[in-house]
Amino acid sequence: IAVKALNNTASLNSLVPTLLIFSAYLRINTDLLSLLNIVTCIIAIKKVIKILAHNCAKVDISYALKIRNRLATYNILNASLRSPVLV
Repeated sequence: IAVKALNNTASLNSLVPTLLIFSAYLRINTDLLSLLNIVTCIIAIKKVIKILAHNCAKVDISYALKIRNRLATYNILNASLRSPVLV
């Protein structure tokens, strides 16, 4: 059942809940050689989830900083023609 749950996982967030539904996540033991493939997959998926969360945070922070530090051009665009401008 654990192999089926791993193969049918569609997204990163549904892996652990899928294994918990089948009660397989709590029974996975690192000492069993037959489950070594599943354990390595779970470890790899946890690492990927951690890397993706880190990269998503970097992108969100970068986007927020770009919005915060952009040029304020809306005052210039709303100025009427031939109005005095301080340079």
